[in-house]
Amino acid sequence: MKRYLLQRALERLPEDRRERYAQEWEADLAQLRGIRALLWALGLRRAATRLARTFGHQPKRTLLPYAPVDAVLFAAAYSLAYQLRFGSDVPAIYRDLYWNTLPFAVVAGLVILALCGAYRTSGPLMLAKAVVVTTLALESYAAIVSRPSEFAPLLPPAGVLALFTLLAFPALLATRFRASARA
Repeated sequence: MKRYLLQRALERLPEDRRERYAQEWEADLAQLRGIRALLWALGLRRAATRLARTFGHQPKRTLLPYAPVDAVLFAAAYSLAYQLRFGSDVPAIYRDLYWNTLPFAVVAGLVILALCGAYRTSGPLMLAKAVVVTTLALESYAAIVSRPSEFAPLLPPAGVLALFTLLAFPALLATRFRASARA
């Protein structure tokens, strides 16, 4: 396991520096035993990434593989927002609105995340902006698509939209935090 972690850390370095650090890190690892060796090897990948940056080498990293996770998070946040707002007794008119707007909440969320640049770099402010814009787009979409009567559009309740925002943002932030902790 320790050798595997060492190899993964060396892959982060520029090729011209790998041999030197491989020898040095092998010597360091040989002096450590047990849990200390494992903890040292676990921290080595992150240290190698920082070291590579000091050499001007940026490891290729994209958050695009998180798009399916983001889709599930948007769907879960929207569903949970309805569940928390109404419990098990969702009125029929809002149930229809939910099923009509759920696909848009997922697709619009992914598109807006991409447009905001959240798959290139990710920060809390960028994610908050993307979630708020997704919420506003969801409300606008519902106003355009759903017209149960001829005059007034049916919008998701304000509580559902607020809960969606409050649930989606921390969930997305947690996935990005885990992604940056692995780097």
